[in-house]
Amino acid sequence: ILMVVVGLVLLIACSNAANLLLARAASRRQEIAVRLALGASRYRLLRQLLSESTLLGLISGVIGLGMAYQGCELLWSFRPAGVENNFVDPKLDINVLVFALLVSLLTGLLFGIAPAVQSSRADVVEALKEEARTAGRSRRNVNFRNCLLVGQVALTLICLTTAALLLRSI
Repeated sequence: ILMVVVGLVLLIACSNAANLLLARAASRRQEIAVRLALGASRYRLLRQLLSESTLLGLISGVIGLGMAYQGCELLWSFRPAGVENNFVDPKLDINVLVFALLVSLLTGLLFGIAPAVQSSRADVVEALKEEARTAGRSRRNVNFRNCLLVGQVALTLICLTTAALLLRSI
């Protein structure tokens, strides 16, 4: 049950990051249009945007592992002095570290694909004609963002219900 809750929290965080990447892609619409007008291929733009989201996921994973290490140290500091030999030494397993880094890379790639594909499909002529620095919101972008937002709310409700049921059963 706890792994399902952790997975749901990961999905909430990833959909939030994807929503932020979509908003950032909308603000970079003119930059991407200029790159396309200068001759950059869509594949190259996709590669750049996916590498940015993967780097974001990897940095988040490293920060999370650092917090896990500090959490283990904090937990170990609270042990009673008389029973230190009875407890197992809390440490991070190398398999858990590798798995966490792989999951952070995979989520960075998986949730960076949609914003990268949407921003690489920019209408060059329309984006270059815009005088304002802010990008207009197309109907498709709004619908995709709304789907992400609805998914976040639904997963959050599931997590809250599961946590309430778990606390009640304890």
